[in-house]
Amino acid sequence: MDTERFNTFTVEDFIIDDNFRLIVKNSNADKVLDELILQYPDKKQELLLSAKIIKELNVTTFRQSEIRMKELWAKVVEVSGNDII
Repeated sequence: MDTERFNTFTVEDFIIDDNFRLIVKNSNADKVLDELILQYPDKKQELLLSAKIIKELNVTTFRQSEIRMKELWAKVVEVSGNDII
């Protein structure tokens, strides 16, 4: 992978870069990030912050609380006039 262009990247550039996002989502992301930091020590802060943002934005599942699910279901039942039960 050509990472030479990372030398000029900002945090925003890293976040929108498809290749960098793939690196962060990879199972060995920490190892690759460490290698990139060694290769581009001046970009350490940008690399770490970008990776953190990508990881936090990359939510694979969304879970409602039990209380919220009951509230939503009650609204569905109310609106449907109990036709769904």
